[in-house]
Amino acid sequence: MILSMTGYGTASAEHKGKTITAELKSVNGKFADVNVRLPLAYRDKEMEVRNELAKKFERGKIELIVSVGGASQTPFNINMDAFESYYKTLKQVEKKFKLPPTDYLKTIFSFPETTRSADVGNEKEWTVVAHTIAKAEKLFEDFRKHEGKQLEKDFVMRINNIVKLLEQAEPYEKQREENIRKKINAGLKEWMREENIDRNRLEQEMVFYIEKMDFTEEKTRLRSHCSYFLQTVSEKEANGKKLSFITQEIGREINTIGSKANDAELQKIVVQMKDELEKIREQLMNVL
Repeated sequence: MILSMTGYGTASAEHKGKTITAELKSVNGKFADVNVRLPLAYRDKEMEVRNELAKKFERGKIELIVSVGGASQTPFNINMDAFESYYKTLKQVEKKFKLPPTDYLKTIFSFPETTRSADVGNEKEWTVVAHTIAKAEKLFEDFRKHEGKQLEKDFVMRINNIVKLLEQAEPYEKQREENIRKKINAGLKEWMREENIDRNRLEQEMVFYIEKMDFTEEKTRLRSHCSYFLQTVSEKEANGKKLSFITQEIGREINTIGSKANDAELQKIVVQMKDELEKIREQLMNVL
């Protein structure tokens, strides 16, 4: 099964007058690069959420943004008990050391625990947040699967095109062999006298040269690699890396055929096969 590394999913929910929104998106990447942005009240959950996303989605640059709207407009609450305790202590210090009267307001607010964020989360609200994230994940996965199906269709079409092009090359092979023979004979006649040519040795050299230029084995391996590619595409697991390795092998065989072709028409076919393969490579960069 093909899964795209590009994905998008967003979900929202209402909880006690608040609107909770989760947005999950990703682009391609070699490894799992996960960025999580949660409301201040749930910052302690970030590592847990990040690890879960990295484990679930494996690869890609993934970003999750969660927002909670409609919360209290007051940025903080005053801890009156702590404020009173700090104030009494400071007044005692003032009295003991006979210090001039001072406005301790700014000083007290700089002490820890004097104020508390109004954006304080709770387990019930986090349950709703987690459920909203899960819904966004489901939509995100559906998006990846849909994109993957489109990529799979394109891969199958292009691999089949390569196989068809390989079949189109066959009629040129026999003519290529005859052209090689004529070229060698013409060269010998131009540079050597007919009576000085050892026909048996010449035939042996021609056979050796033609066998060296033969790419029957490369064609067999190329067909095998293409078949293996199509088989891997249809497997249930996401196999982006495996497909990349198979593509490298396909490219190696096509390059070898091109280097042995020694024929203009065959070279044109090789160029077309390379073009199809390059388009597959480009798309594979976005496959999980």
